[in-house]
Amino acid sequence: MKAVRYLILLWHIGRQMGWRYVLFRAGYWLQAKTGLLTLRFPKGATPKSFISIQEWRNQTPAFLFDPDKLSVQRNAGITDLKWRVEQIRTGMFRYFSGEWFEVPDWHTNPITGFAYPKSQHWSKVNDLSPKAGDIKYLWEKSRFTFLYDLIRYDFHFSEDQSATVLGLIADWIDHNPVNCGPNWKCSQEIALRVLNWTFALHYYRLSPTLNQSLLDRILCSIYDQMRHVESNIRFSEIAVRNNHVLTEALGLFTTGLQFPCFPESEQWRTHGKRLFEQEICSQITPEGTYLQFSMNYHRVVIQLMAWGRT
Repeated sequence: MKAVRYLILLWHIGRQMGWRYVLFRAGYWLQAKTGLLTLRFPKGATPKSFISIQEWRNQTPAFLFDPDKLSVQRNAGITDLKWRVEQIRTGMFRYFSGEWFEVPDWHTNPITGFAYPKSQHWSKVNDLSPKAGDIKYLWEKSRFTFLYDLIRYDFHFSEDQSATVLGLIADWIDHNPVNCGPNWKCSQEIALRVLNWTFALHYYRLSPTLNQSLLDRILCSIYDQMRHVESNIRFSEIAVRNNHVLTEALGLFTTGLQFPCFPESEQWRTHGKRLFEQEICSQITPEGTYLQFSMNYHRVVIQLMAWGRT
């Protein structure tokens, strides 16, 4: 009887999600169980210097802003921004725009206190563990959205934050080996992190804090992270089919555009642009309704589109 129930459940899933989805998920599950995913996504960072720092600084790809020509009026009276940066300095980080936690590392869930193993291959990390809790609480800090507060503070208060910003990026690289641990589990999280790092790198491209060695480490990490996204984006295309694939496509497009020193840059730029435009047409109706019927996800997609258009 149990086998019959499973067959009925499979039939309903196939009818609702499509047999392409069912076959893909079955194949992906098989790759995880047999260890094929560990072969497709090997451990080990790329040891390479893609470009000299002087040449990189002289390259001026179009971006969201020019840090030397910002027309925004400085405002040292933004007390809430100053307060948030003071919290970051004490090791407190804001989660989901409303909660603050003191987080000692990149692998501990602040709600449950569970520390994920950082050397375990990402395909073996259990993201549905009751003991570990909601993995989104683990991912939130590693998105690096807090960088925008630090950079805004730098601009408005004229206090250089490059050492803090670049230091946190370097610390993440040191404690998150390539394709290991929970922060390599979700390609959308990886893409968001790379987008935020790209913003910070652009702002601090001329900073004396950014030397050749540090640039090499950051570029190698961005390269390894986007290779992961490119290799795994079919999962989001077929098995997820929502804002995840939009974020990952935008990450590929942005990386391909902003870092032409990577061997795959042209491929990533072309693929990311085509997929992003394709999914926008697929996920948004002509009237502007978003397929997830969520104001929050609708906002996310609008932000992604604004970034891509700029």
